[in-house]
Amino acid sequence: MRKALPIIILFFAFRFNAISQQHLQFSFTHYDMNNGLAAYDAGSITQDEEGFIWIGTINGLQRFDGKRFITFRHDPSNEHSLPDNYIFNIHYDKNNRLWVLLGNGKIGIFDTRNFKFKEVAVKASSERMLVSERSLFEDSRGNLLYFFPGIDILTLNEAQDEFTPDYSLFTLPPKFEVWNLKEDLKTGKLYIGCDLGFVVYDPSKNKRSYRDDNAGNEALIQQLGDLDQVSILLIDSKQRLWFHRWLPGQGVPALYCYDLVNKKLIINHLVLVNTFQSYHELRTMIEQKDSTIWITGLSAFARYQENKKSFKPVYNGYVNDQSIYYQRVNDIFEDRENNLWLATSNNGVYVFNPKQQLFSSIPHINRSTQRQGDGNVLSFAHTGSGEILVGTWGDGIYKYDSSFNRIPINIRGLEENNGLSGWSMVHSAKHQETWIGLQPGVMVIDEKMNKAGLYNPPMFKNNTIRQVVLDNSGNAWIGTQRVGLIKWVRENGKKKFEDGLIKFDAIPECRIQKIYIDKKGFIWVGTINEGIYKIDPANDRIVDHISDKGPALKKLKLNDANCIIQYNDSIMLIASNGLNIYNTRTNTIRQFSLSEKVSLERITSMEIDATGFLWVSLINGLCRINLENNSYLFFDRKDGMVNDHFNTNASYRLPDNRMLFGSSNSFIVFQPSKVLFANKPRVVSIT
Repeated sequence: MRKALPIIILFFAFRFNAISQQHLQFSFTHYDMNNGLAAYDAGSITQDEEGFIWIGTINGLQRFDGKRFITFRHDPSNEHSLPDNYIFNIHYDKNNRLWVLLGNGKIGIFDTRNFKFKEVAVKASSERMLVSERSLFEDSRGNLLYFFPGIDILTLNEAQDEFTPDYSLFTLPPKFEVWNLKEDLKTGKLYIGCDLGFVVYDPSKNKRSYRDDNAGNEALIQQLGDLDQVSILLIDSKQRLWFHRWLPGQGVPALYCYDLVNKKLIINHLVLVNTFQSYHELRTMIEQKDSTIWITGLSAFARYQENKKSFKPVYNGYVNDQSIYYQRVNDIFEDRENNLWLATSNNGVYVFNPKQQLFSSIPHINRSTQRQGDGNVLSFAHTGSGEILVGTWGDGIYKYDSSFNRIPINIRGLEENNGLSGWSMVHSAKHQETWIGLQPGVMVIDEKMNKAGLYNPPMFKNNTIRQVVLDNSGNAWIGTQRVGLIKWVRENGKKKFEDGLIKFDAIPECRIQKIYIDKKGFIWVGTINEGIYKIDPANDRIVDHISDKGPALKKLKLNDANCIIQYNDSIMLIASNGLNIYNTRTNTIRQFSLSEKVSLERITSMEIDATGFLWVSLINGLCRINLENNSYLFFDRKDGMVNDHFNTNASYRLPDNRMLFGSSNSFIVFQPSKVLFANKPRVVSIT
């Protein structure tokens, strides 16, 4: 009991005081017993030379061709069938042989074409050894080692068709128990992790180095030879040795990374409790062909961030049918198409391709509960320093770097743990300001002073400020929840904010849904129940009013206008019970519709990308429309969006042309050019 106490203390300490951080979220394909998998507990995955995926489960060996599973189990009437249904582990070697390690302790080769099992003898020191933790290790010279952590290593004698200790490549120092081993493919050296520390074996010199006898003068032994309880996870393509050990008396694993080329430690005892926010155990580490590194285990699945020397976890929990939920990831495997396959202990097999994830979902953390927030993402602004401000409903205002890692706000007057609702944002490079419409009031951030001021004058009547924009003169146009439109004149409000306010009485006191400034500087105001007003800011005159009471060729279906955006010099796009195309030269409106499968009646936001495609967010997904040839692409959670419920007027195009769209509890980020060239068969013509 005393030995378990540190684990319990640490678990609860970090469980309730964990530092919140973002999680990676991907779109997974899930295989379980409902669609052909033999068991929910899958242990290992590999691929044969013909491309078939092989999966070892506790209820049989399975071959998967992309559509269906074929299951192989023990058949008492067939002497060539598997001797046991419990597949402990599988390994596909360089000679195209599928090795199967069975729960009853037997091991052999399964013929992937004739579906026959051939047992291979094991010269073990005890029967207990055969049913302990075990796996196969194959070096670059074709030697196949049967590895029993903490017990022994046996080597395959091909001539005798037997795993035996008599045919060993190396011997361990006295009293050393091996836990794991890896080969440096560039030097051929074997790095062996043991209870008493590292052992390095150099086959070219037949030298064994460890802390009591550094025969090969190994820098690793000189520097880290005294570390004990070492388990090696990976030697990557940069010749970095990744290993971990349990910290004495603390009950948590610590991760290390040693540069074998430059002979120095680059990550020292990295504890990942803050990363996974719970008790965890590290099991498997792989490097993809593109050099991306992943780590998995009990309550552990994360990707390495090279620039930060840290790991970013993949969100573990149900969000939608494309999310992942597991207790332990037993194995991770990359196939020839760069798909990653994950075998879990309790929920079957998951598959995803990180490079084909077109959309990244960025959730926010509620600072009070330290859990994922559920407030709608309402607004975005790109600041002069290149950072991104994001406004949410009820969960506060957040700041992100260009890679969408959440960073401290660090602005005087805007608390880090704020719970503000930021309905609208606009940044002015000329005035070095960011304006935020709040619930209630307006916040103005002075970038030169790094200071925020909050204003809620009587004219606002304590209203939510749903929209705020800055015109070419630097004047602010403020759209409210119930009192209509207000203009703030910069020249008058320099010394006192209230002195710059003018109530725009030409527009009724109504809810302002959208304010947009076109390329000529005209102000377009979309309302609820009163249609759209076009204003000349030079004289504050209304030059156009578009509503459901207009002439037949210039008429809205409804007076509600959620979104307005300029498409080109003569076309304005208006979202009002559908997509309305307003030609300002002919002064006419035509309705634009897609197929029956995609309705545009509930457009929540619109953006135009650098190539001229129109992107519209809907309550059930995202649509890219080519207005020139009447075709579209539709995207939803099947394409990697964790949340495809877009119910807010929140969208933004960054200077580097990445697009942001706010959803009900997160926002998505994507590069339209990747989507443009993606192999997506759901292109639909509407001509």
